[in-house]
Amino acid sequence: WVCSDCNHEWATTGANRTFGRGTGCPRCSPRGFRLDMPATYYVIRITNNGDTIYYKGGISGNMDRRMRDHITNFSNHPRSRNWKLELIDRVDFTKGQDAEILERKLLVCPERGPSIHGLSSELFLSNPLVYARENGYLDL
Repeated sequence: WVCSDCNHEWATTGANRTFGRGTGCPRCSPRGFRLDMPATYYVIRITNNGDTIYYKGGISGNMDRRMRDHITNFSNHPRSRNWKLELIDRVDFTKGQDAEILERKLLVCPERGPSIHGLSSELFLSNPLVYARENGYLDL
């Protein structure tokens, strides 16, 4: 999909665009992430039977809603149905643009984990904010 207002490109299903929520552009829709508004880079620890298996990183302008979305998505996916999610770390930014810069840096760091098709492509083998702090990524 390509936003007719800001030209942002994103992937989602036609069903997500038309049924239920009727999602718009994640960058400029009232519900989506906004570069000019406060935002958070967050880290969720994912456990299975008490063992940490992944860390999920991401950015959001609304952490409560984002956590609910992740919990729903993970509980509905056959591979992750029994996994537990816990918000363990976060950095708040005055502008979403700074959160997005951090996210882009972390998406190419060596701590990246494998993607899980239909669930998440932003998985890490360790807490990405620890890596960001150790490598000076938070000095934006």
